[in-house]
Amino acid sequence: MLKILIIDDDEFIGNLEEEILTREGFSVSRAYSGTEALFVLQSNRPDLILLDLMLPGLSGEQVLEKIDDIPVIVVSAKVGIDSKVDMLMNGAVDYITKPFENRELVARVKVALRNYSGSGDSRGNSDIGHNDSDRADFQESNNNNHSSCLVYKNLILFTDLFRIIYMPGCSEKTVDDINSIVNDENNVEIHLTRTEYAIIKLLMSNQNKVVTKSNMLDEIAADTPDCTESSLKQHVSNLRKKLRDITGEDCIEAVWGIGFKLK
Repeated sequence: MLKILIIDDDEFIGNLEEEILTREGFSVSRAYSGTEALFVLQSNRPDLILLDLMLPGLSGEQVLEKIDDIPVIVVSAKVGIDSKVDMLMNGAVDYITKPFENRELVARVKVALRNYSGSGDSRGNSDIGHNDSDRADFQESNNNNHSSCLVYKNLILFTDLFRIIYMPGCSEKTVDDINSIVNDENNVEIHLTRTEYAIIKLLMSNQNKVVTKSNMLDEIAADTPDCTESSLKQHVSNLRKKLRDITGEDCIEAVWGIGFKLK
């Protein structure tokens, strides 16, 4: 069974792509940030990658530079011809614009796999990346038994992996072993959009403090240029629901007329 890795922080789009491709008989795996994608690729080699450009952490453009000998189809809302040309010139085999037709996605995936001379069964660990020092630095950081993290009650946010995990029954202030946390079947990873991730990271960095709406927009602007004053409330609402569904608690409090804080 051919394997496809979807790299997209938008859960709705990723779920749609996974459903379409699973129905076509493909084995689908997911990554929700550029950093997580490289982490996944260290140990698992897909036959094809669907890559979004607007990702938390490493951008899609940066991820593409580090992928070698795997066909990559860019799936992006960027419609400009310059973006398309740049991605195709930098190694992508195709470029699909969001929103896409289901049949078009399937057709382009099948054509890319058919045309790519290296497609076939998974071949174990891949040599990811054109830059050996970048790959070594990344591998070293993930082989260490510690990681930069923020802790709030039972939530552990790994700032260098762009992942947040719910750990029932644990509220330790120090986390020593990333792998044991990620692989523990009792723990649950909460999949967030890049905007939601930026918001919870900011709130966890300012526990017991109210973060004003204006400060929040200023702080997350670099990572989430699509978040505006009018959409901030909806992003926070979506984040609160995701956290509540997993933890059973309402973790974020709206301070009327000012901003937001963790409870």
